[in-house]
Amino acid sequence: MKKLLSIFIVLSTIHSAYSQSTAPCGHLTCQHMKQMLRGGSALTDPGNLRSDTLDIINYNITLDMTMMDSQQISASCDVNFKSKMDFVDEINLDLLALTVDSVTHVGGQLLFSHIGELLHVQLPEVLNIDDEYSITVHYHGSPESDALWGGFYFSSGYAYNLGVGFVANPHNFGRVWFPCFDNFVERSAFEVSVLTNDNRTAYCGGMRTSVTSVGQDSLLTYWQLNEEIPSYLASVAVTNYTHAENSFESISGDQIPIYLAAKAADTTEFKQSFINLVPWLEAAESYYGPYRWPRVGFTAVPFNGGAMEHATNIAYPLFAIDGSLAYEELYAHELSHHWWGDLVTCRNAYDMWLNEGWASYSEALFQEVIYGQEAYIQNVRENHKDVLLNAHQDDGARYPVSPVPHELTYGSHVYNKGADVVHTLRKMMGSDEAFWNAIRDFMEQNAYSDVSTEDLQDHFQLYTSNDLSSYFAHAIHEPGFAEFRVSDFSVEGNECLVTTEQHSHYAPSLYGNVLMNITALNASGELHTWWNNTLSADEEMTLPLTLPAGFAPIAIFLNADDGINMAVLAEQRWLLETGNNDFDFAEMDLDLDNLGGADSIFVRIENHFAAVDENQSQVEYFISPDRWWNVITNATEDALLSAEIKFYGNEGQSNYFDSLFFSFVELNDLNEDSLVLLYRPSGASLWQPFSNYELSTMGSNTNWTGRFTINNLLGGQYAWAVRTGVVSVQENENASIQIFAANDEIVIQTFHLKGTVQVHDAAGKLIVSESFFESNTIDTTKWSRGIYSIQLAADSGEVYKRQLMVR
Repeated sequence: MKKLLSIFIVLSTIHSAYSQSTAPCGHLTCQHMKQMLRGGSALTDPGNLRSDTLDIINYNITLDMTMMDSQQISASCDVNFKSKMDFVDEINLDLLALTVDSVTHVGGQLLFSHIGELLHVQLPEVLNIDDEYSITVHYHGSPESDALWGGFYFSSGYAYNLGVGFVANPHNFGRVWFPCFDNFVERSAFEVSVLTNDNRTAYCGGMRTSVTSVGQDSLLTYWQLNEEIPSYLASVAVTNYTHAENSFESISGDQIPIYLAAKAADTTEFKQSFINLVPWLEAAESYYGPYRWPRVGFTAVPFNGGAMEHATNIAYPLFAIDGSLAYEELYAHELSHHWWGDLVTCRNAYDMWLNEGWASYSEALFQEVIYGQEAYIQNVRENHKDVLLNAHQDDGARYPVSPVPHELTYGSHVYNKGADVVHTLRKMMGSDEAFWNAIRDFMEQNAYSDVSTEDLQDHFQLYTSNDLSSYFAHAIHEPGFAEFRVSDFSVEGNECLVTTEQHSHYAPSLYGNVLMNITALNASGELHTWWNNTLSADEEMTLPLTLPAGFAPIAIFLNADDGINMAVLAEQRWLLETGNNDFDFAEMDLDLDNLGGADSIFVRIENHFAAVDENQSQVEYFISPDRWWNVITNATEDALLSAEIKFYGNEGQSNYFDSLFFSFVELNDLNEDSLVLLYRPSGASLWQPFSNYELSTMGSNTNWTGRFTINNLLGGQYAWAVRTGVVSVQENENASIQIFAANDEIVIQTFHLKGTVQVHDAAGKLIVSESFFESNTIDTTKWSRGIYSIQLAADSGEVYKRQLMVR
């Protein structure tokens, strides 16, 4: 399923419309009715556990769709099942808002009750393990749609279902049109017979085995799907359909038919919009293994907010078959569900990324197949930037990919960050060969079954020597991102000692075993890359790397291949001519005014979403804890570059970040005119105000939106800040005095020293002054958010200073 055109995941109050119909009193004993009303098993049966008791072999649905004008259906459903346990005498089915007329079996009518969504049927005999049985439910009514997305629709001469409900609990929505076990783990075969009139016909899952004329203008169409699917993947769509037919040869050797079903007037544009469908099918098989379904089917419906991956009968929106290629990623997404979400299905809703994250990643793969590697990287970058900047706003907070709250099952973290982590997993596997082998074997071993994230992790671990446990624990099961940077490097002979740091963008812990490419740049613009270096979960580590003979690096940077999606937006290119060279992905607009006599200039812009210094040594500034830029270039002093960077601190705007920085600015009664642009050549240098820039508040100095124009861009690091009024004093590193933060306290530890400790806030106000001896703690629970300067003066004359940020 694919969200399109602003499908809103801001959930309203869950709306449930329940049928309160109950069978006549004679159908239930008083004792059984009382048991149900006080919460017996019939009303409290948890969805997935039923599938441990009974296995539904198949559903045979007979559906009368001749009452479309009144938005009514009349139907019967044969439910054929087998017992997995001894002493089973009942079956509980899900059926929403439709009226049950009777429940029968081969011997006559059965006792039943239908309260809320639960249809409870008393079996006439006790079943033991492997016993098979069949009942038929006769029902009618007006099937419901979800309060937000999904369910059953009647619109403009069409009737169709979308098999999930975004608000519904559970999200499975087979129960809006047939009685079923509406969960992710129960898989069954389907037979559907649909009676239609007014020259309409029906398209359902599987293969159409017969069409019979009934009366003057009615048709009875029969569809059969032998491959077992969960209830939410069953489908029906009715209008004046025909279909354009094609086929492709599967790697299994089978010739698979392709149906593009629509009204006759729409089939030409349908085919034109799908000209790359067969190449994508062939590529998807090479990635994911053979297509295991009897048909590829897309059926046009008048829905304006996405599509639904019904097995072999994808409900596809009319607006996306306009003859153009504008919506190709949508059909690539939906088709990929026939591996991720149809063939192998998430076991629970909180693992929905296994369906939707992988299908969303398949959109990037489609770009790679049809349009090349650069198109793939562009898709990955755009998605990653959207996740980093917008997912927490779309979903209301930062969440892990799994588990997610019920109301965010179809949110941005599941779809977009889900795709983000799949791209990084590809890198973490160590090679594409390992990645694709793991996927194909995963599909082979788990075909037509449900899986969990843990199942995926355990399986993929078998195909790589790199330990994946840290990546799954942090990137998938925790919110936020890691941020990596090169803090320093040195050259000794042919060895380059590269020091990397790991920081956090709202991630609660550090990542380990991250496979990262490290690249060196020399003055000529040549690059040398060390592939797949393992970065540990340490805040800082130094790697010894061997340089090529004669290669003298002037800069070192990480992740030039965009293999690891982290809290950095980085973009690089060679500038060949003067003029505008905006680095939109990295959020810096750049102009090249003079090449300085060179044929080309290498420029890499890195936009880091983390604190530039976790423990800032220059307490006279409050430096942004949200963002900073690193400019890497081989430009000489004769070259001339200028640039523009923008800040977005207004939460009322679509672009909204730098929130920690502007919260501090506002809390301290400062405005945009107070901002200064700081610069340093490298992380080993002190920050200084940059000498040649202009600040524009863009008409208002209180709306937290503006820009800095850098008139002579140099290689190095840039950050914005405000002055705090506190004078900077060089720290005296002394092993005999230690100051650190622990929970909501400042802990002071010394060795046989005594003296005085003072704490100043960012405005220079003294807020703590007390004596210490060997060990003290200072409570910070009532402190406001901001920067504090701590000074420890020992009676022996030693002085130690430390800066602390309270968030």
